[in-house]
Amino acid sequence: MKSDDEQNDTNNWNDLNKFIASYADDLGYITNLLNIYESHPFAPVGIYYHGFIFRICVISVIGNIETILGNWSDKSIEQFKNNGQININNIPHKKKDKDKYYEDYLKNNDFFYKKLFVGGQVDQINQNIENILRLSKIDLKEQSILRKDFEYYFSLKNFRNAIIHHDMDQQKASILKMFNFDNDIFANNDSKYIVNEIINTNNRLVKFLNQFYIKKLYGDDFYKKFGIELLEYNNQIQFENYLNMAYKSYTAKKNFIFPLNVNDLNYKIPIVYYKKDILKFFMNAMSRIFKDLQSTENPTEKQISTALYILEQCTNLLFPNMTDKCLILVFKRIQTVINLYQKGEDWQISTLEYDVSHGLIQQSIKIDNFIKNVHDKIGNVLFARLVSLLLHNPSSNNGYLKMKYRILAIIWCYYQEYEKIGDNPENINRIISSLMSDRLR
Repeated sequence: MKSDDEQNDTNNWNDLNKFIASYADDLGYITNLLNIYESHPFAPVGIYYHGFIFRICVISVIGNIETILGNWSDKSIEQFKNNGQININNIPHKKKDKDKYYEDYLKNNDFFYKKLFVGGQVDQINQNIENILRLSKIDLKEQSILRKDFEYYFSLKNFRNAIIHHDMDQQKASILKMFNFDNDIFANNDSKYIVNEIINTNNRLVKFLNQFYIKKLYGDDFYKKFGIELLEYNNQIQFENYLNMAYKSYTAKKNFIFPLNVNDLNYKIPIVYYKKDILKFFMNAMSRIFKDLQSTENPTEKQISTALYILEQCTNLLFPNMTDKCLILVFKRIQTVINLYQKGEDWQISTLEYDVSHGLIQQSIKIDNFIKNVHDKIGNVLFARLVSLLLHNPSSNNGYLKMKYRILAIIWCYYQEYEKIGDNPENINRIISSLMSDRLR
């Protein structure tokens, strides 16, 4: 039979698991609203980029991180008890005293403890971040990234408190200002990106906490064997389930194989349209918009915004995992090939010699495959012609045209003319010049 104190600890642990499941569900739902917005041809922007979603996201992320921390703290204390490091006869009976006893024990054994994540004045927050970094024992480069994430976390923490207690006092406002976080509860400023950043920060911090405690409680050897796969799970309930199964196999000296396609196991909102049908819809819309823009010298703001919306949706649908870093790398590759040709030598041999001398063979193969993939997915010249038309229409504000659309158009045209470089290099130079912004030159 468990004592009353042990039974209460068990009940608290079960309650924490319920909250972890709840926050995982909230954040999974919010994340997949983005999936709908980016893949559904008729989804309005407000379905995802909305003040309501922003506020719920803030509340859920703070609740999620605090609950996960609490759950790990309970596991740590439980392990200390099982190992005999804590004498149960020394544990106070009053909840307040018992909580302080556990908190002090965690602190004295170089574990994270609740007060580190509470907040307070700016000086206290900075000191908490320093202590978290010290305990984490990660290298300086990782510390720099983690520091920014925790500054963001404490900004969210104060913002969450302001929402819950309907009070944006001077202290909270000062902290938000200190960490460059907007105090607009409607998220009207930059709302298109802020929800994504909150979700991404949550995922990085949860991964950090899970990594820290796996090493602390399960050991480096277990982490080396299972840690990387376990940390792929953004959903904490899935993480907990597979952690328990992996550790059970580890202690029994049995093999454990994680399920394939981790992302397929995450919470999904079903989409009723097939991807190929959505793409066909956007391509048809792009054709109509292009003809519409061609027919007028002074397009309206609505025509311009519609064209940009279609470009955005097509890009998100065709290249969901594409990064700006990748695009810049590909663009530099294209420039290198053209520059080598212009030296008057055989461009194919010169390119190969350049790759060998710079150790870029494998990278160049990947980039060439990416270039072909972009060309095949875009399909025809319409995408590039629409980008070019928007760039050179006097009524269009080029500042709204994202760099990635330009580079994608350049990639398509480059591949289309790739085999013709030896015959007509001026043609591809003309194409790149017409699509390239001053910032890319």
